[in-house]
Amino acid sequence: MMKVKVIAKLNKRLWPSTSNVPLPEPLIPGDIVEIDKIVEGEYIHPSNNKWYKAINGFYFWSGGANQEVDTIAPPVTVAESEEVQVAQTDLPALLKLNKPVSFGGKDVKILILDSGISKHNALMSKVDFTKSKSFVRGESGVIDDHGHGTMIAGIMAGNDEVIKGISTESTIVSYRVAPGGAVNSNALFLAMQNLIASELSNIDVINMSLDINPVMFASTQDFVNKSLAQGVITVVASGEDMQRNEIDKLANVIKVSTCGPTAFKRFHEGKDKRESLIFLQHNITSSSLNNSYSSIGNDSAYTAIVTGIIASIIAEKKLLKNQQRFAVVKQILKEISFSITNESTPNPFKPYSV
Repeated sequence: MMKVKVIAKLNKRLWPSTSNVPLPEPLIPGDIVEIDKIVEGEYIHPSNNKWYKAINGFYFWSGGANQEVDTIAPPVTVAESEEVQVAQTDLPALLKLNKPVSFGGKDVKILILDSGISKHNALMSKVDFTKSKSFVRGESGVIDDHGHGTMIAGIMAGNDEVIKGISTESTIVSYRVAPGGAVNSNALFLAMQNLIASELSNIDVINMSLDINPVMFASTQDFVNKSLAQGVITVVASGEDMQRNEIDKLANVIKVSTCGPTAFKRFHEGKDKRESLIFLQHNITSSSLNNSYSSIGNDSAYTAIVTGIIASIIAEKKLLKNQQRFAVVKQILKEISFSITNESTPNPFKPYSV
Protein backbone atom coordinates (compact mmCIF):
# COMPACT_ATOMS: atom_id res chain seq x y z
CA MET A 1 0.00 0.00 0.00
CA MET A 2 1.15 3.55 -0.66
CA LYS A 3 -0.13 7.11 -0.71
CA VAL A 4 -0.11 9.53 -3.64
CA LYS A 5 -0.73 13.26 -3.81
CA VAL A 6 -3.18 14.56 -6.41
CA ILE A 7 -1.67 17.18 -8.75
CA ALA A 8 -4.63 17.64 -11.13
CA LYS A 9 -8.38 17.18 -10.97
CA LEU A 10 -9.00 13.41 -10.86
CA ASN A 11 -12.32 11.70 -11.55
CA LYS A 12 -13.32 8.61 -9.61
CA ARG A 13 -14.17 5.68 -11.86
CA LEU A 14 -15.52 2.18 -11.32
CA TRP A 15 -12.88 0.58 -13.57
CA PRO A 16 -9.65 1.78 -15.20
CA SER A 17 -11.03 3.58 -18.24
CA THR A 18 -12.52 6.96 -19.13
CA SER A 19 -15.30 5.16 -21.01
CA ASN A 20 -17.41 4.77 -17.84
CA VAL A 21 -19.21 7.76 -16.35
CA PRO A 22 -17.14 9.56 -13.66
CA LEU A 23 -18.55 9.47 -10.16
CA PRO A 24 -19.48 12.59 -8.16
CA GLU A 25 -16.95 14.50 -6.04
CA PRO A 26 -13.69 14.32 -8.05
CA LEU A 27 -10.38 14.70 -6.25
CA ILE A 28 -8.61 18.06 -6.37
CA PRO A 29 -4.90 19.05 -6.22
CA GLY A 30 -3.50 18.44 -2.77
CA ASP A 31 -5.75 15.51 -1.88
CA ILE A 32 -3.99 12.39 -0.61
CA VAL A 33 -5.18 8.97 -1.81
CA GLU A 34 -4.28 5.61 -0.30
CA ILE A 35 -3.49 3.11 -3.07
CA ASP A 36 -3.48 -0.66 -2.68
CA LYS A 37 -2.88 -1.70 -6.29
CA ILE A 38 -1.44 -0.45 -9.58
CA VAL A 39 -3.15 -1.91 -12.64
CA GLU A 40 -3.01 -1.62 -16.40
CA GLY A 41 -6.03 -0.04 -18.04
CA GLU A 42 -6.85 2.40 -20.81
CA TYR A 43 -3.99 4.42 -22.32
CA ILE A 44 -4.80 8.06 -21.58
CA HIS A 45 -1.57 9.06 -23.26
CA PRO A 46 0.46 6.72 -25.53
CA SER A 47 3.00 6.14 -22.76
CA ASN A 48 0.77 5.80 -19.70
CA ASN A 49 -1.81 3.08 -19.12
CA LYS A 50 -1.18 2.80 -15.37
CA TRP A 51 -4.11 3.35 -13.05
CA TYR A 52 -4.31 3.47 -9.28
CA LYS A 53 -6.89 1.41 -7.40
CA ALA A 54 -7.68 3.11 -4.11
CA ILE A 55 -8.50 1.21 -0.93
CA ASN A 56 -12.15 2.28 -1.35
CA GLY A 57 -12.32 0.40 -4.68
CA PHE A 58 -12.33 3.42 -7.01
CA TYR A 59 -9.83 3.89 -9.86
CA PHE A 60 -7.79 6.99 -10.71
CA TRP A 61 -5.47 7.55 -13.66
CA SER A 62 -1.87 7.71 -12.44
CA GLY A 63 -1.00 10.74 -14.60
CA GLY A 64 -3.00 13.01 -12.33
CA ALA A 65 -1.13 12.13 -9.15
CA ASN A 66 2.42 12.73 -7.94
CA GLN A 67 4.31 9.45 -8.04
CA GLU A 68 7.24 10.85 -6.04
CA VAL A 69 5.77 9.64 -2.79
CA ASP A 70 8.84 8.70 -0.73
CA THR A 71 8.08 11.40 1.81
CA ILE A 72 4.52 10.16 2.26
CA ALA A 73 4.93 6.39 2.25
CA PRO A 74 7.31 3.83 0.75
CA PRO A 75 6.67 3.24 -2.98
CA VAL A 76 5.50 -0.18 -4.10
CA THR A 77 6.52 -2.39 -6.99
CA VAL A 78 3.83 -4.21 -8.95
CA ALA A 79 4.60 -7.20 -11.19
CA GLU A 80 4.08 -6.60 -14.91
CA SER A 81 1.79 -9.62 -15.13
CA GLU A 82 -0.64 -8.37 -12.50
CA GLU A 83 -4.21 -8.58 -13.76
CA VAL A 84 -6.62 -5.68 -13.86
CA GLN A 85 -9.01 -6.00 -10.96
CA VAL A 86 -12.56 -4.82 -11.55
CA ALA A 87 -14.10 -2.82 -8.72
CA GLN A 88 -16.31 -5.01 -6.56
CA THR A 89 -19.58 -3.59 -7.84
CA ASP A 90 -22.24 -5.75 -9.45
CA LEU A 91 -22.43 -5.35 -13.22
CA PRO A 92 -26.12 -4.36 -13.13
CA ALA A 93 -25.07 -1.35 -11.03
CA LEU A 94 -22.33 -0.46 -13.52
CA LEU A 95 -24.81 -0.60 -16.37
CA LYS A 96 -27.33 1.55 -14.56
CA LEU A 97 -24.69 4.13 -13.67
CA ASN A 98 -23.87 4.51 -17.36
CA LYS A 99 -27.57 4.44 -18.35
CA PRO A 100 -27.22 2.93 -21.83
CA VAL A 101 -30.95 2.17 -21.85
CA SER A 102 -33.94 2.93 -19.65
CA PHE A 103 -34.09 -0.17 -17.49
CA GLY A 104 -37.29 -1.76 -16.30
CA GLY A 105 -38.77 -3.89 -19.07
CA LYS A 106 -42.34 -2.92 -18.24
CA ASP A 107 -44.95 -5.36 -19.58
CA VAL A 108 -42.26 -7.61 -21.10
CA LYS A 109 -42.54 -11.34 -20.38
CA ILE A 110 -39.42 -13.47 -19.97
CA LEU A 111 -39.39 -17.26 -19.99
CA ILE A 112 -36.54 -19.05 -18.21
CA LEU A 113 -35.67 -22.64 -19.15
CA ASP A 114 -33.62 -23.79 -16.18
CA SER A 115 -33.62 -25.64 -12.86
CA GLY A 116 -36.85 -24.01 -11.74
CA ILE A 117 -37.43 -21.15 -9.34
CA SER A 118 -37.89 -20.81 -5.58
CA LYS A 119 -40.20 -18.42 -3.79
CA HIS A 120 -37.58 -15.86 -2.82
CA ASN A 121 -38.70 -12.52 -1.34
CA ALA A 122 -36.89 -10.64 -4.13
CA LEU A 123 -38.92 -12.49 -6.76
CA MET A 124 -42.40 -12.93 -5.34
CA SER A 125 -43.90 -10.00 -7.25
CA LYS A 126 -41.87 -10.71 -10.40
CA VAL A 127 -42.74 -14.34 -11.16
CA ASP A 128 -45.99 -15.56 -12.66
CA PHE A 129 -46.31 -18.73 -10.58
CA THR A 130 -49.60 -19.62 -12.26
CA LYS A 131 -47.79 -20.05 -15.59
CA SER A 132 -44.55 -21.49 -14.21
CA LYS A 133 -44.30 -25.27 -14.15
CA SER A 134 -42.04 -28.32 -14.15
CA PHE A 135 -41.72 -30.55 -17.21
CA VAL A 136 -39.75 -33.20 -15.31
CA ARG A 137 -41.62 -36.51 -15.24
CA GLY A 138 -43.43 -37.09 -11.95
CA GLU A 139 -43.19 -33.50 -10.73
CA SER A 140 -45.85 -30.86 -10.27
CA GLY A 141 -45.74 -27.29 -9.08
CA VAL A 142 -42.83 -24.86 -9.08
CA ILE A 143 -39.61 -25.89 -7.35
CA ASP A 144 -35.84 -25.39 -7.60
CA ASP A 145 -33.60 -27.97 -5.97
CA HIS A 146 -30.37 -26.50 -7.33
CA GLY A 147 -30.60 -22.71 -7.18
CA HIS A 148 -29.37 -21.90 -10.67
CA GLY A 149 -32.75 -20.86 -12.04
CA THR A 150 -33.45 -18.75 -8.96
CA MET A 151 -30.14 -16.90 -9.37
CA ILE A 152 -30.81 -16.27 -13.06
CA ALA A 153 -34.23 -14.84 -12.24
CA GLY A 154 -32.76 -12.58 -9.56
CA ILE A 155 -30.22 -11.07 -11.95
CA MET A 156 -32.98 -10.35 -14.44
CA ALA A 157 -35.71 -8.96 -12.24
CA GLY A 158 -34.99 -9.46 -8.53
CA ASN A 159 -35.86 -6.47 -6.40
CA ASP A 160 -35.37 -6.11 -2.66
CA GLU A 161 -33.02 -4.41 -0.20
CA VAL A 162 -30.08 -6.62 -1.31
CA ILE A 163 -30.40 -7.02 -5.09
CA LYS A 164 -31.89 -5.03 -7.94
CA GLY A 165 -32.03 -6.71 -11.31
CA ILE A 166 -31.88 -5.27 -14.79
CA SER A 167 -35.55 -5.46 -15.79
CA THR A 168 -37.42 -5.21 -12.49
CA GLU A 169 -40.71 -4.38 -14.20
CA SER A 170 -40.71 -7.52 -16.35
CA THR A 171 -42.70 -10.65 -15.58
CA ILE A 172 -40.89 -13.98 -15.36
CA VAL A 173 -42.22 -17.42 -16.19
CA SER A 174 -40.09 -20.40 -15.18
CA TYR A 175 -40.08 -23.79 -16.90
CA ARG A 176 -38.16 -26.39 -14.93
CA VAL A 177 -36.18 -28.63 -17.30
CA ALA A 178 -32.92 -29.11 -15.38
CA PRO A 179 -33.48 -30.98 -12.10
CA GLY A 180 -30.41 -30.78 -9.91
CA GLY A 181 -28.90 -28.37 -12.44
CA ALA A 182 -28.56 -30.99 -15.20
CA VAL A 183 -30.71 -30.62 -18.31
CA ASN A 184 -33.24 -33.40 -18.77
CA SER A 185 -33.60 -33.74 -22.55
CA ASN A 186 -37.12 -35.14 -22.36
CA ALA A 187 -38.23 -32.28 -20.10
CA LEU A 188 -36.64 -29.72 -22.40
CA PHE A 189 -38.35 -31.23 -25.44
CA LEU A 190 -41.75 -31.21 -23.72
CA ALA A 191 -41.26 -27.61 -22.59
CA MET A 192 -40.37 -26.46 -26.11
CA GLN A 193 -43.33 -28.30 -27.60
CA ASN A 194 -45.66 -26.71 -25.05
CA LEU A 195 -44.36 -23.27 -26.00
CA ILE A 196 -44.74 -23.89 -29.71
CA ALA A 197 -48.25 -25.25 -29.26
CA SER A 198 -49.74 -22.49 -27.17
CA GLU A 199 -47.48 -20.17 -25.19
CA LEU A 200 -45.15 -18.30 -27.58
CA SER A 201 -47.77 -15.61 -28.04
CA ASN A 202 -47.42 -14.82 -24.32
CA ILE A 203 -43.60 -14.57 -24.25
CA ASP A 204 -41.16 -11.89 -25.46
CA VAL A 205 -37.72 -13.25 -24.52
CA ILE A 206 -36.48 -16.77 -23.73
CA ASN A 207 -33.42 -17.30 -21.52
CA MET A 208 -31.48 -20.57 -21.91
CA SER A 209 -28.56 -20.44 -19.46
CA LEU A 210 -27.88 -24.13 -20.07
CA ASP A 211 -26.35 -26.52 -22.57
CA ILE A 212 -28.07 -29.25 -24.59
CA ASN A 213 -27.35 -32.82 -25.59
CA PRO A 214 -26.27 -33.05 -29.26
CA VAL A 215 -29.30 -35.23 -29.98
CA MET A 216 -31.46 -32.23 -29.04
CA PHE A 217 -29.83 -29.83 -31.48
CA ALA A 218 -32.29 -30.21 -34.38
CA SER A 219 -35.41 -29.90 -32.21
CA THR A 220 -33.91 -26.94 -30.34
CA GLN A 221 -33.06 -25.14 -33.59
CA ASP A 222 -36.59 -25.79 -34.83
CA PHE A 223 -37.94 -24.33 -31.59
CA VAL A 224 -35.73 -21.24 -31.91
CA ASN A 225 -36.81 -20.68 -35.51
CA LYS A 226 -40.50 -20.97 -34.67
CA SER A 227 -40.05 -18.65 -31.72
CA LEU A 228 -38.31 -16.06 -33.88
CA ALA A 229 -41.10 -16.25 -36.46
CA GLN A 230 -43.44 -15.04 -33.71
CA GLY A 231 -41.08 -12.26 -32.60
CA VAL A 232 -39.65 -14.09 -29.58
CA ILE A 233 -35.91 -13.56 -28.98
CA THR A 234 -33.84 -16.42 -27.53
CA VAL A 235 -30.70 -15.71 -25.50
CA VAL A 236 -28.26 -18.58 -24.83
CA ALA A 237 -25.18 -19.19 -22.69
CA SER A 238 -22.64 -20.27 -25.26
CA GLY A 239 -19.60 -21.24 -23.21
CA GLU A 240 -16.77 -20.06 -20.97
CA ASP A 241 -13.10 -19.28 -21.71
CA MET A 242 -13.72 -19.64 -25.44
CA GLN A 243 -14.86 -23.27 -25.05
CA ARG A 244 -17.84 -23.68 -27.38
CA ASN A 245 -20.72 -25.78 -26.17
CA GLU A 246 -23.47 -27.45 -28.18
CA ILE A 247 -25.91 -24.58 -27.84
CA ASP A 248 -23.29 -22.24 -29.35
CA LYS A 249 -23.99 -23.89 -32.73
CA LEU A 250 -27.54 -22.54 -32.85
CA ALA A 251 -28.50 -19.88 -35.37
CA ASN A 252 -30.97 -17.02 -34.84
CA VAL A 253 -30.11 -16.54 -31.17
CA ILE A 254 -28.22 -13.98 -29.08
CA LYS A 255 -25.12 -15.76 -27.75
CA VAL A 256 -23.36 -14.82 -24.52
CA SER A 257 -19.91 -16.01 -23.42
CA THR A 258 -17.57 -15.28 -20.53
CA CYS A 259 -13.86 -15.73 -19.97
CA GLY A 260 -11.02 -14.93 -17.62
CA PRO A 261 -8.38 -12.24 -18.24
CA THR A 262 -6.07 -14.41 -20.39
CA ALA A 263 -8.73 -15.60 -22.84
CA PHE A 264 -10.34 -12.16 -22.77
CA LYS A 265 -7.03 -10.57 -23.80
CA ARG A 266 -6.60 -13.07 -26.65
CA PHE A 267 -10.05 -12.23 -27.95
CA HIS A 268 -9.39 -8.51 -27.58
CA GLU A 269 -6.24 -8.92 -29.67
CA GLY A 270 -8.12 -10.81 -32.38
CA LYS A 271 -6.40 -14.15 -31.70
CA ASP A 272 -9.72 -15.86 -30.98
CA LYS A 273 -12.92 -15.09 -32.84
CA ARG A 274 -16.52 -15.98 -32.18
CA GLU A 275 -19.88 -14.40 -32.80
CA SER A 276 -21.21 -13.74 -29.35
CA LEU A 277 -21.23 -11.14 -26.61
CA ILE A 278 -17.97 -11.63 -24.70
CA PHE A 279 -17.78 -10.68 -21.02
CA LEU A 280 -14.90 -10.62 -18.56
CA GLN A 281 -16.05 -12.81 -15.68
CA HIS A 282 -17.14 -10.96 -12.57
CA ASN A 283 -19.23 -12.27 -9.70
CA ILE A 284 -22.77 -10.97 -9.35
CA THR A 285 -24.86 -11.27 -6.21
CA SER A 286 -28.31 -12.73 -6.72
CA SER A 287 -31.17 -14.61 -5.08
CA SER A 288 -30.65 -18.22 -4.10
CA LEU A 289 -32.41 -21.09 -2.32
CA ASN A 290 -34.05 -20.75 1.10
CA ASN A 291 -34.44 -16.99 0.70
CA SER A 292 -30.65 -16.55 0.75
CA TYR A 293 -28.19 -14.83 -1.60
CA SER A 294 -25.24 -16.15 -3.57
CA SER A 295 -22.77 -15.06 -6.24
CA ILE A 296 -22.49 -16.29 -9.80
CA GLY A 297 -20.11 -15.09 -12.51
CA ASN A 298 -20.18 -17.52 -15.44
CA ASP A 299 -21.83 -17.28 -18.86
CA SER A 300 -25.19 -18.11 -17.28
CA ALA A 301 -25.11 -14.94 -15.19
CA TYR A 302 -24.28 -12.71 -18.13
CA THR A 303 -26.92 -14.39 -20.27
CA ALA A 304 -29.41 -13.28 -17.63
CA ILE A 305 -28.03 -9.73 -17.79
CA VAL A 306 -28.36 -9.61 -21.58
CA THR A 307 -31.90 -10.99 -21.34
CA GLY A 308 -32.76 -8.20 -18.91
CA ILE A 309 -31.22 -5.60 -21.22
CA ILE A 310 -33.22 -6.96 -24.17
CA ALA A 311 -36.43 -6.78 -22.14
CA SER A 312 -35.60 -3.17 -21.32
CA ILE A 313 -34.89 -2.37 -24.98
CA ILE A 314 -38.21 -3.88 -26.06
CA ALA A 315 -40.08 -1.81 -23.48
CA GLU A 316 -38.22 1.46 -24.07
CA LYS A 317 -38.36 1.32 -27.86
CA LYS A 318 -41.89 -0.15 -27.88
CA LEU A 319 -40.74 -2.72 -30.41
CA LEU A 320 -43.49 -4.54 -32.22
CA LYS A 321 -43.53 -8.29 -31.70
CA ASN A 322 -42.44 -9.46 -35.14
CA GLN A 323 -39.43 -11.08 -36.77
CA GLN A 324 -37.75 -7.68 -37.32
CA ARG A 325 -37.51 -7.21 -33.55
CA PHE A 326 -34.48 -9.54 -33.46
CA ALA A 327 -32.42 -7.46 -35.91
CA VAL A 328 -33.31 -4.21 -34.16
CA VAL A 329 -32.29 -5.59 -30.77
CA LYS A 330 -28.95 -6.85 -32.14
CA GLN A 331 -28.14 -3.40 -33.47
CA ILE A 332 -29.05 -1.67 -30.22
CA LEU A 333 -26.93 -4.15 -28.25
CA LYS A 334 -23.95 -3.08 -30.36
CA GLU A 335 -24.70 0.57 -29.67
CA ILE A 336 -25.01 -0.09 -25.93
CA SER A 337 -21.66 -1.86 -25.87
CA PHE A 338 -19.88 1.23 -27.14
CA SER A 339 -21.73 3.59 -24.84
CA ILE A 340 -20.12 2.05 -21.75
CA THR A 341 -16.75 0.88 -23.05
CA ASN A 342 -14.43 1.42 -25.99
CA GLU A 343 -12.22 -0.47 -28.39
CA SER A 344 -9.00 0.10 -26.43
CA THR A 345 -10.14 -1.14 -23.06
CA PRO A 346 -11.33 -4.61 -22.08
CA ASN A 347 -14.03 -3.89 -19.52
CA PRO A 348 -16.61 -6.07 -17.71
CA PHE A 349 -19.22 -5.39 -20.39
CA LYS A 350 -17.51 -5.82 -23.75
CA PRO A 351 -19.63 -7.24 -26.56
CA TYR A 352 -17.48 -7.35 -29.68
CA SER A 353 -19.94 -8.84 -32.11
CA VAL A 354 -23.41 -10.31 -32.16
